[in-house]
Amino acid sequence: MLEVECGETRDPRTFSQWEFITHERLGLPAIIEYHNFWARMLASRDNALIVRYEDLLSAPEQTLAQIDLHLGTAFSVDYIRQAVDFGSADNLRKLEQTRFFSNPSLRLRNRGDSATGKVRRARAGGYREDFDPEQTEWVDKMIASRLDPIFGYTRSDASQQSEPAVV
Repeated sequence: MLEVECGETRDPRTFSQWEFITHERLGLPAIIEYHNFWARMLASRDNALIVRYEDLLSAPEQTLAQIDLHLGTAFSVDYIRQAVDFGSADNLRKLEQTRFFSNPSLRLRNRGDSATGKVRRARAGGYREDFDPEQTEWVDKMIASRLDPIFGYTRSDASQQSEPAVV
């Protein structure tokens, strides 16, 4: 149970998707604060590498090669290609269906509902399909106004946007 308002408690599993995403301690505001914590921790390090999900989606082999170079592990191009093939969304979905993963958190919870799998759409920006234009604008403004620019998600016009209210 979680206190949601003035002593009222609710099970977070009963929240709508929008209630969850806008929740100060569970949703996007908390995720942004978590990322900003890491941005502060990484600011004093000269050996940090930030890798975005979008980079892994758009250029998986190049991004893994960049990680490999950063770590100094020197994997072959063929090995990196095999890793990309293994980690592809289609392959991971198949492995999930066959109960390949021993970790319970990586197992498919309901075979009849693809939304319960760990591997779902495997694309960035899916929230744009889940929310209406006003909600999408709220998400975009939250990211633009609150997320540290080190992650590369802040739009150039963020300074001209008013910060959205959190539900």
